[in-house]
Amino acid sequence: MNNKKTKNLILSLILAMLFAMFFVIMILVLCKYNFKIDKFIPYIAKHRTNFVTKFFKVITHIGSIYVLALITVLFLIFTKHKKDGLFAIANLCLSSLLIVIIKYIVRRARPQNVADIAETGFSFPSAHAMLSMAVFAVLIYFAFKYLKNKPLKIFLAISLSALTLIVAYTRAYLGVHFVSDLLAGLILGLALTITNILIYNKILNRKK
Repeated sequence: MNNKKTKNLILSLILAMLFAMFFVIMILVLCKYNFKIDKFIPYIAKHRTNFVTKFFKVITHIGSIYVLALITVLFLIFTKHKKDGLFAIANLCLSSLLIVIIKYIVRRARPQNVADIAETGFSFPSAHAMLSMAVFAVLIYFAFKYLKNKPLKIFLAISLSALTLIVAYTRAYLGVHFVSDLLAGLILGLALTITNILIYNKILNRKK
């Protein structure tokens, strides 16, 4: 088996595992399963501090569709590879559409009596977590594809990955999502983005 086939097999297995994990979580949510990790939400709410709460109320907005859309548009404007910018926008739009569909299929209510900010809509999966993953995973991919400075690539990968996780955590900290919502959002965002990148690369290769 050559290296290309090996990589494709590994990617296929990773994708299968990610999608399977998401669907297992979704089915359990539909079955009203009580996740042990979700019991941390009231505990987190009881141990909030004013400084951290104010800080997280700012950070959580990074995961909003408006900020992420702005980041994606700026990427389109400043990148030399306009097709990549258009792909980033398409990936965000597809992720946004999918998350709306899933929210209305599952219709999970948000945590009760622990929210520190006002939120509407259904809880599962977390849009902030999924869309942050979708946008920042794409930026990490293109950073590794085009940047020649290895330390810079590693720095960006670590920073954007950490930012994605922090944005997701703010949703649990502020009491507007269960931890299982966040895990599902991160997993689905990563799985969908990897799938879209593979499809995008196949299209580019065919054109070449």
